[in-house]
Amino acid sequence: MLAVRATVVDTSGAPTTTAAARIVEDVLWAHATPEHGLEHVRAVPDRGRIALVLFVRADGPTTAHALAENLLARALTAATAGRYAAAVHPH
Repeated sequence: MLAVRATVVDTSGAPTTTAAARIVEDVLWAHATPEHGLEHVRAVPDRGRIALVLFVRADGPTTAHALAENLLARALTAATAGRYAAAVHPH
């Protein structure tokens, strides 16, 4: 299992709260498929954004990052109609 760090920003300008972080966690779980390899996700508000750590079952960091990017794109586009922007941090 590999940790992938990411950041999510609410483009609506709404304040970043613990409740918003929990919603992002829920949205990720709702859209994760077995192919994403998601084992655990941690989201916390952090200076106007949501800091994420996704724990992904993958054979290496490149694959883990690709799986995380795919999940974030799928989940945040489908569920929030573009309200959130996400970026996976380099390994």
